[in-house]
Amino acid sequence: MSDHHLFAGIGEVGDDTVFGRSFSVLVAGHVLDVDAAHRLLDVDLVHGTIARILRYAVAERDRRGFVPGKGWAHSAARTADALGACARHPAAFEAHWQAVLVAIASVADTDEPLIYLEDERLALAERSVFQRAGWRPELWNPWIARFDRPSEWTPEVTVRHANRVHLLHAARCCLVRKVGPSLWCAPSMRGSWRFVWIEGEKGERSERHAGVPGYTRLLSRLCTRTRTTGMTRNATALPRRRTAIHIATLAQSLYQRRSGAQFATEA
Repeated sequence: MSDHHLFAGIGEVGDDTVFGRSFSVLVAGHVLDVDAAHRLLDVDLVHGTIARILRYAVAERDRRGFVPGKGWAHSAARTADALGACARHPAAFEAHWQAVLVAIASVADTDEPLIYLEDERLALAERSVFQRAGWRPELWNPWIARFDRPSEWTPEVTVRHANRVHLLHAARCCLVRKVGPSLWCAPSMRGSWRFVWIEGEKGERSERHAGVPGYTRLLSRLCTRTRTTGMTRNATALPRRRTAIHIATLAQSLYQRRSGAQFATEA
């Protein structure tokens, strides 16, 4: 895998080189997914590809989504897809999973508002790590510690914090929908975030595990109602869907803050 396209113009913001970089990382991720299914590539080549994707994810500075008059740059979303492919590949191991989590946090840490479902794509990458690595506090708690509230609130810092919080909400949704309702990302009393297990007896309904009657079903229906198709996935539809999902997750967060002490225990 050559660096010629993936790192062409790296560090620049606002020019057209981002299109070449974002499509290059998209292709690299697809190659890893195909190889994960058929195992055609040498392991050293796979590890080298993963290393380049990880290095690109941290080095990219242009996180624009839709560029009027030019189309989708979408470097954050395409990087997220590639990071998910890195985590899913059978040749990946714990050092790769740790680096993928660091890269996910790095992508979200931008003063460019991520309004085109980039947070959901990043959350899918985070879920891929979870599906491979499982729950281990030594892996996940340091990652969550990266999302502490800032000490000052400038406009740029506020946007960065909003991007990170939206990622955490999306991650929670993805884990509930796919992995199960027993893992949540909850705010601590100090304003930082941590993963907690929701305790419950075997066989209980997911709504009781979540602590909100009907929440899982409501969230599923909301996501189905607001899911965009290829015909409507545009610069207007994506922010609308993102806003609807965040309203549901924020409502659940408020409920959990008020009643979470009754059913949540720190892992």
